[in-house]
Amino acid sequence: MRYLLLSLTLLLGVAIDASAQNLRRAERALRSGELSEAMAQANGVLESDPDDHRVHDVLARIHEAMAAGTPPAEYVGHIREMKSAYDRVIELRPREEQKINLLMINKWVTEFNAGIAEFNSARAAAADSAEWYYLMSAAHFEASSIAQPDSADSYVNWAYALMGAGDDVGAVDPLTKSLVLGGPDADSYSLLARIMLTNDRAEEAVPLLERALFTDSLEAPDLQDFLLNAYAQTGNAERALATYENAVMGSPDNQIYRYNYGSLLLQAERYDEAIAQLIVAVGIDGGYTDALYNLGAAYINKANDLQQDINEKDDALRAARNDLTEEEVTTQTEELDGMIATRVALYEQAQEPLEQARQVAQNEEADNLEQICFALYQVYAQTNQMEKVEEVQACAGMSESN
Repeated sequence: MRYLLLSLTLLLGVAIDASAQNLRRAERALRSGELSEAMAQANGVLESDPDDHRVHDVLARIHEAMAAGTPPAEYVGHIREMKSAYDRVIELRPREEQKINLLMINKWVTEFNAGIAEFNSARAAAADSAEWYYLMSAAHFEASSIAQPDSADSYVNWAYALMGAGDDVGAVDPLTKSLVLGGPDADSYSLLARIMLTNDRAEEAVPLLERALFTDSLEAPDLQDFLLNAYAQTGNAERALATYENAVMGSPDNQIYRYNYGSLLLQAERYDEAIAQLIVAVGIDGGYTDALYNLGAAYINKANDLQQDINEKDDALRAARNDLTEEEVTTQTEELDGMIATRVALYEQAQEPLEQARQVAQNEEADNLEQICFALYQVYAQTNQMEKVEEVQACAGMSESN
């Protein structure tokens, strides 16, 4: 019996010595750059003793060394394996945590700086080779996020590098993560929204932009435009109206919310409600060109719709005149005259905000000046102000013969 115990002890000792020898061989191969041999030796140890923290430490360093010079996806894979191995070391030997955390901070710095260097190389490179540098830059920034997962800067730069390489869709996840870690950022929201809206992902853009504008309270006109675009792409007209109605109720002095709500009402042909909102918007900001223009447009559109009613009523009166009494004809004619007077009055009401919009647009050299002038052309023509019609023709992009 004693002989048997002794044999078992000796066998155990041989196993332990073999494991230690394989670790030493792995270390030597790693130092000499024989990475495949190092990996083979380390895996041999791992099979016999998966709970030996030392082999996981060696594996982490092997993967880090193997990453060098590999293509982007492979590079990131090795860094991910490195981090996983170090996490296993901490799990098996908690007192190593402080040392490994320091290693990961240094790794973050190294990878982040490498990402910047590759990004700069991409910007300086010829067009046909820039993509590779951008992809390597993205790989380094992704690697830095693996080393320090709570670094918002890693995710932002990773996203920019991917966009530089033309992979806008790939930038969605890191940009989203950057907002989780770094808090509200108008530029990141704008980039995300643009990518989503140009890649058939408007359904995702709607809640994202609502959060940016109404939860994070970012005041960025382009985000407002993106949200309206997202609503349009998803056919969410009612949701859009409800969202901005609530926004106006919560922030009644916010001229952008008033403008957007009024514009949505205008699109829905709810002219009186639109006019009410846009009047408040220009009351808050008298130089709000778009609100001034849309206010004028609301009056014009209401007048144009009324003109259709006038035409229909006039046609009906002409068709039925012989069957009507003189009194009935007089009554309907007076109704028509009243509708015509109302239509003219609506055009007259459009004049002041449109003239103000024109003045501001001229001062700011705005892109929509011609559009404003064309609306004024209609107003002047419908109110028989022929001198002003001639004066505004050029601004409206029309020749005198028109």
